[in-house]
Amino acid sequence: MIKPTIGRVVLYNTGRSDQRSPATISYVWPDGRINIGYLYRDGNPGNASKVTLIQEGECPEGCAEWMEYQKIQARKYIREYNRGVK
Repeated sequence: MIKPTIGRVVLYNTGRSDQRSPATISYVWPDGRINIGYLYRDGNPGNASKVTLIQEGECPEGCAEWMEYQKIQARKYIREYNRGVK
């Protein structure tokens, strides 16, 4: 599991496009939901509050997910940690 922190970049499903919008985490709620500022595909900004962050699996409209690179790096770190590599 990747811990959400302020300033990290995620992908947000606005439901307006087949592509996710880049978003920056601006606040992390105690329950793990996040506030984000994002860009629509035309470059205009938007924001959303109390967004569910999906760690793995399908990302429905109104949710955010980690970029594939971030998920790969997290899995790599976990494998190395479990092997005792630091």
